[in-house]
Amino acid sequence: MKNKDRIGYGQRIYKKKKSPLPYVFIILSLATSFFIFNHMRNKNQEEFREYSTKEALRLQLEEKTRLADESKEEIDDFNRDIEEPASEHHNSSDYTTHIPSSETGVSSTEQKENKNSTGKDKPTSSQEDQKIFQEAGESFALGDYKKALRLYLLLAPSNKKALVYVGMCYYWLKDYTNALDYFKKAIECDNMDFLAKKYMAFTYYDLDRLDEARHAVTEALGIMKDGELEELKSRLMEEKKVMDRYTDTTTTKFKILFSNTQHQDVERMILDHLNEAYRVVGRGLNFFPKTPVTVILYNEKDFFDVTRSPGWAGGLYDGKIRLPIRGMSSSSLLRRIIIHEYAHALIHNVTRYCPRWIDEGLAEYFSEESIPQIGQLIPLNLLEQGFPMDEELVAIAYRESYWAVKHLLERYGKYRVTELLKSFGRGNDIRKAFREVFMTPYENFLRDWGKD
Repeated sequence: MKNKDRIGYGQRIYKKKKSPLPYVFIILSLATSFFIFNHMRNKNQEEFREYSTKEALRLQLEEKTRLADESKEEIDDFNRDIEEPASEHHNSSDYTTHIPSSETGVSSTEQKENKNSTGKDKPTSSQEDQKIFQEAGESFALGDYKKALRLYLLLAPSNKKALVYVGMCYYWLKDYTNALDYFKKAIECDNMDFLAKKYMAFTYYDLDRLDEARHAVTEALGIMKDGELEELKSRLMEEKKVMDRYTDTTTTKFKILFSNTQHQDVERMILDHLNEAYRVVGRGLNFFPKTPVTVILYNEKDFFDVTRSPGWAGGLYDGKIRLPIRGMSSSSLLRRIIIHEYAHALIHNVTRYCPRWIDEGLAEYFSEESIPQIGQLIPLNLLEQGFPMDEELVAIAYRESYWAVKHLLERYGKYRVTELLKSFGRGNDIRKAFREVFMTPYENFLRDWGKD
């Protein structure tokens, strides 16, 4: 910094000296006044501090009581409407591969009163059931479906509403067979159970039982209007037009659907790439799915009609791997896309929640041989929920995610990164999971990585 830019520098002005005696008397007077004032102030502060402590304790008690009441209200609200996870599944789990332009019973809303002859409350089995129901709801909201399932199963024999939530837990654990069984039991008890029919539709869809999914959607919408079901209905209509012309090949690891006329000649090559993805990503994350992964090979028009993906998309995962087969001249490109989308499928077998930059970064890591290095041009916290749709910005987001994840893998190892995914699966957000697994605050990583 130049001298003329420095604040506080300038010409010094000197004045003629005067006798100091008058100032001595003034200083002594001020010191005496200050001593008396300070003594009185300290005495008042002690009295005020004692009062403040008592007042603070009283206010803390009131605040804790208020928070406890609010918490109870929130739990009751959750138990009244436990449908929210459907929006997470169907709004945030579409993962596209970016192709650079250069490459083509006891109700949850009620607690019965049971009073003795004196008018005072006494413990009842229904109150105990309500306590279990609330605890199960808290676990479900945190994504701990295994714990929620255990608790809901305790209630299922006597609480018919718990049957729906047992089915939902199985659904999110991807145990679709048991999920369907419990949704059917819930509907046998109440044929107008909207939640059971809604999730039955999603379950049939994830099982590729499209005719049954369409029937369940129609029945559910006959009970209540629902935006997610309307979206599923629209997708099912588009898929019906396409899938009538498709056939399938099923192995122990994959269910592959493809056009009868266009893709039979590439079936072997696709299966080879899928088996490689199964090995590469499975060993990398030390995880192998228990049920076959569905892969659908479309011609380009069918792909964009069904998925409504942006023009730069080279593939998509939304519970199924969907690939537009645009000419098989580049086997290496096809291989990369298949491994990328399979990585998404595997990650979402581990956890339903994964910050987008970690999800895409891992998929790029397993599928790419080399990507030009880049730093944190877009703040990573802005890439947790989604990527920009602009083609140039999305290319930066993919590259940045790759290098951020590569840094974590090289510094902490694949085992720790897999543990991070499992922490997400237990319902932890990125800040808690990051500290739990890497023993460092997420904020520090955001502040330091890629800023050189």
